[in-house]
Amino acid sequence: MRGRRSVNFFRIWGAVLVCLLTASFSSAEKPESRSVTIRADIANLLIKPQKNALVLDTLKQGDTVTLIGGEGDWYIVRLADNRVGWLHRSFLMAPETPPVPPPAAPPVAETKEEASALYQAVLKIKSGRVREAPFPEAPVKFSIEAGTLVSVIAEQDSWYHIRLEDGRTGWSRQRLFSRDLPRRIESIQVSSEPDGSEKVVFRLNGFYPPKTFAMEEDNIPKVVCDFFDTGLARGVRKKFRVDGALLQQIRTGIHDTPRAKIRVVMDLNPSKKYSVDQVFFKKNNIYTLTFRPLPDKPLSDTE
Repeated sequence: MRGRRSVNFFRIWGAVLVCLLTASFSSAEKPESRSVTIRADIANLLIKPQKNALVLDTLKQGDTVTLIGGEGDWYIVRLADNRVGWLHRSFLMAPETPPVPPPAAPPVAETKEEASALYQAVLKIKSGRVREAPFPEAPVKFSIEAGTLVSVIAEQDSWYHIRLEDGRTGWSRQRLFSRDLPRRIESIQVSSEPDGSEKVVFRLNGFYPPKTFAMEEDNIPKVVCDFFDTGLARGVRKKFRVDGALLQQIRTGIHDTPRAKIRVVMDLNPSKKYSVDQVFFKKNNIYTLTFRPLPDKPLSDTE
């Protein structure tokens, strides 16, 4: 589903044309969770990866569970009723691939555990405790502060099994969280493509395409993206030089009136002509602008 629109701006000494294509949407299928089968006559589902831990349920040979992660010789599994617990690997048929260990740092590529997340939520109170298991008596692993964004891996009774951006996991009360997430620009990255084009990639935390338009200021052509009611994640640079053949600089600013927004301004090389394609990948919450150079038209012979 694609539409088109055109935006023109002119310099005194020439014309620079920017054609903006209305966002198109793309999605990729989420990989299916792996199922494993109980091979032992009896297998205890535990609240944490210890043999003497509290038993959540007892499974029998032939039962099937969904593998969502693991740690050492233990697997985190989900039952058909969405309850989650730990099983020792000796109780299970060997899965196709080993369990995914909790990453020590934010992962670059999507892991199996990330792919199986149900949705995201944000802590709405001043601070909240994250426990080893979905019980008030379970030991506290760590605490999180208001506004912390988490991925919900599973639900059990009134508890969420959550994963933080740094890879830590644990259990916390559902009532502490809201699924009404504040809009946020997670990152802004620039890359040069083999065909000579230059791409700006905005990674967002939801589906909200910006208002994008062209303008000219101080004899410099620009493309502007307005993200309304949106904030910037920590680590997003407010201003940085690109010094590409087409893109020169990217700046971000916070505007409170007449409507709150983050404005991202991309300064372009004034000696070039461009086409600009914009695409929103809805499934991944990624918005891209691809700048392509246009050849100069030769002067016609009027003699």
